Amino acid sequence: MAGRLRLSLFGRFSACLEGEPPRLIQISAPRHRALLAYLAMQPSYGDTRERIAALFWGDRSDRQARQSLRQCLLTLRQELQAVPAEPLVIDRDTVSIDPAVVSVDAREFLALAQADGLTELERAAELCVAPFLDGLELDVEAFDEWRDNERVRMIATVSHVLETCATRQDHAGNGAQAIRAAERLVGLDPLREGAQRLLLRLLARYRGRDAALSHAAGLAELLRKELAAEPEPETAGLIESIRHGAAPAPAVRPAVTPPRSSEPARAVASDGRGATPYTYASEKVSGAPDMRPFWPGWWLPAGLAAAGAVAIGIFLVPALVDAPPARPPDPAATDATRAPDWHSPTVRSSATAQTLPLTAQGISALVVLPFAAEGADRSPDQRLAARMTEDLINDLSRVPALRVISRQTSRLYAGRPVDVAIIGTELGVRYVVEGSVQLNEAQLRVNVALVDTATRLQVWSDRFERDQAGVPAVLDEITRGLARRLQINVIAAEDRRRPPRPDSAEPQVGDLVTKGWAAVIRMTGADRTAGADRYFEQALERDPDNFSALAGLGAYHVQAVVMFLVPDPERHIVRAEHLLNRAIELNPHGTMPYYYLGTLEKTRGRPHDALKHFVKVLELNPSYAPAYAQIGHVLSRIGRLNEAMDHVRYAMRLSPKDHAVGIWNLFGGQIELELGNDDVALEWLTRAADLSPRNPFLQATLAAAYALKGDKANAARHAAEVRKVAPWLTTERMMERLVGLSEPGAGPRRLIEGLTRAFPPAG
Repeated sequence: MAGRLRLSLFGRFSACLEGEPPRLIQISAPRHRALLAYLAMQPSYGDTRERIAALFWGDRSDRQARQSLRQCLLTLRQELQAVPAEPLVIDRDTVSIDPAVVSVDAREFLALAQADGLTELERAAELCVAPFLDGLELDVEAFDEWRDNERVRMIATVSHVLETCATRQDHAGNGAQAIRAAERLVGLDPLREGAQRLLLRLLARYRGRDAALSHAAGLAELLRKELAAEPEPETAGLIESIRHGAAPAPAVRPAVTPPRSSEPARAVASDGRGATPYTYASEKVSGAPDMRPFWPGWWLPAGLAAAGAVAIGIFLVPALVDAPPARPPDPAATDATRAPDWHSPTVRSSATAQTLPLTAQGISALVVLPFAAEGADRSPDQRLAARMTEDLINDLSRVPALRVISRQTSRLYAGRPVDVAIIGTELGVRYVVEGSVQLNEAQLRVNVALVDTATRLQVWSDRFERDQAGVPAVLDEITRGLARRLQINVIAAEDRRRPPRPDSAEPQVGDLVTKGWAAVIRMTGADRTAGADRYFEQALERDPDNFSALAGLGAYHVQAVVMFLVPDPERHIVRAEHLLNRAIELNPHGTMPYYYLGTLEKTRGRPHDALKHFVKVLELNPSYAPAYAQIGHVLSRIGRLNEAMDHVRYAMRLSPKDHAVGIWNLFGGQIELELGNDDVALEWLTRAADLSPRNPFLQATLAAAYALKGDKANAARHAAEVRKVAPWLTTERMMERLVGLSEPGAGPRRLIEGLTRAFPPAG
């Protein structure tokens, strides 16, 4: 529309008045340009004066910061006088821009990237052609952190867009377009071998072996020059298969999946000086997220290595410990279909011995067999089954406490009736995951089972059903949900087969660690300490540097505090901090200590510090459903109630049978209470009470909800239950926790009001 203000945030900042030709608007100072960009990217196109002043002038006194903001807005209004309609909306408390008057390229890019249509995705790729706010430097820490995290979000999204375009064009047989998208993807980061493998597959398929091998030679030279390294085993295996005449079709999903409508778009944290958005990405890596350069020559600051959506783990228990890196694929492995007389892989006599160190750390080994499907080779069912198998292996490889056999080895068992006991012996795995995919005109159905290789018994199974029309949008949701459920059920199966008590005759360290983590999980559902500390303490007596036991004992102390299970929280907080920091010293890349340190920061009333710990956790394990629920909880404490509910609902979609669903219902009830939906809140809280009846703060929340509705009898009944379960939990302690966990002015006002009515002062 002619006359609108167009803000271009990719590359150098520019502001133009739309028309023929467009008219450049001069914005005088970098800080003024930065303020327009910040407002343009906020979900509501604006923010409070207090936040803006703290973000841009946090090094000054409050009075000076407010005065600087007023002067900045006055100058901006003068500079934007050429715009027919007023683009800035300024009132006493907030500053925003009018979306009817202003268009923003970065927002259009993010909206197009969420579309299903290939045309929209290609338009998105055309918009994002340079770094976000390239060259805009203020030397203001809070703003620079916000800008850098926005850049991370753009990196994740454009990578997803380009990879999706390449894959879609390939499936449609449009080789030139597929290669063009893959070449641009590689151009963003030539050292990212996942993108390079996609391009190699496309080159081999559409331009022939020589073109692919020529590119492979250049890649090998680049890796040696830049990293002094050889190609990854998977890359080397692909190159060898191409050299011997194979031209495989790519079967990869986007390396980073931007949140869709059912997945919250982002969380916003702050260090107290201003808003700092974080996004979560699901890069297919093991270990620290790969934050290599987006455009050539542009390297991300090291501090952004943990950027992503955030999980605040208060009541929930992640599983066990961080597994060692997955076994690299064997480049010499060949496709089973080529062998005229197929047989199971050669028995490795050392396989069982290799798993012993894992057992001592409470780590379980498993293999995901290729999912079965009806239909001919390369039919939609078969392609979907192959993709789900690969995605599930990727997600499980990032789950703490699991060692997952590589996909190359797993493929050797495709379509062959092999005894699971033989697989267990040959690969040294305790569990086998089997599954099937059925795609009909109306519905996608996925069946999955977890089998114990020692007993040949099925220890868990489940079924997913989705409308076929939504298949592309729910694939990640299904695989992430599967990964979470498998994680929990492996723990449960291991717990059942281990010695029952910590004082059993000479229990093994691995047995104690496993039993300890299972007890920590029971703390969430049964609302008692479950003796978890005894298991971990006995394990540490035998192995003082056992990473899993240190993290587990720290987790126990944190859980005891956040669930109001102990009357002396400070002692547990001090002990937990020491244990978790010691675990980090032993394994700086372990996720669980960071998870519980984040929880610890939250109990101390530092929600934004806690976010920084949980960023890394969720990036390392995007299938961990509790993270999405916990981010909802912290968002509700910084005033973003609608976003908070989106996260809670997504967690429940991802893992509806999770052991912590009761706590998630508590979160949902508290959020609905603040939104003024008292009847809906009571529905959430009642479900929570059915699942976790002895949680003292849940009972207190129910009492508050009934008090707000004027139901004095039910309010008194639940208040009495609180006094019975946790007599030390006074009204003052509950208020202190609620206020301490909340951002100033964003506390749970209605919950506090209800607690005041339900727990009146004595006398």
